[in-house]
Amino acid sequence: MNSVEAAKKIENFFQKYPTITYKPKKVIFGPNSPNLFLFYIQSGVVRLYTLHPNGEHLVVLWLKPGLLFPLSQIFIDSPSHFYFETATEVKLSRAPIEEFIDFLEKETDCLFYLNRLVLEKSLAISQRIELFLISNVEDRLRFLLVNLAKIFGETHNKKVLINYPIHHSEMASWICSTRESVTRNLKELKKQSLISIEDQKITINDFQLLEEKFL
Repeated sequence: MNSVEAAKKIENFFQKYPTITYKPKKVIFGPNSPNLFLFYIQSGVVRLYTLHPNGEHLVVLWLKPGLLFPLSQIFIDSPSHFYFETATEVKLSRAPIEEFIDFLEKETDCLFYLNRLVLEKSLAISQRIELFLISNVEDRLRFLLVNLAKIFGETHNKKVLINYPIHHSEMASWICSTRESVTRNLKELKKQSLISIEDQKITINDFQLLEEKFL
């Protein structure tokens, strides 16, 4: 069975549970939350972050519709050390973890599908760490834009719209920089005609050129 079919079976499993709507900036799950439920994102964006000792939010990644959290309870039976917060209005389904584990025991193709998702996220984080060790702020920002395009991108006439209204402070958190530095480097990318910005949404005018440095 292919990934599309496995994803559909997981979606169908969660359809029997009520839909819950959350407004933006609502922490749904955190380090002290009881490990009772697994959440399925129907619509919207969930931001995963950890806290710096100074209280700053350090964004790790974004989760889009069709993804589940927190998966740590399924695979390693360990509490999550991250916060899962709504970045936009989000619609979720919530299922008891034990019921979902029972489902996976019967639908092993779905288990393999989730394992692949976890490995893909782990690889992306590894690539990010490697890049951050050897690159400057501009390269890290380019890398972020490429990743956002792959997650939220919509192609229009060879341009890629990142359909997520990301703030400069959120971008700065992800690339371990400052909001001022992000703003300055975005202006430079605009001067190069690589991107355009409207209503807090970024359009990549030449995705291939932006991405080629990281191939």
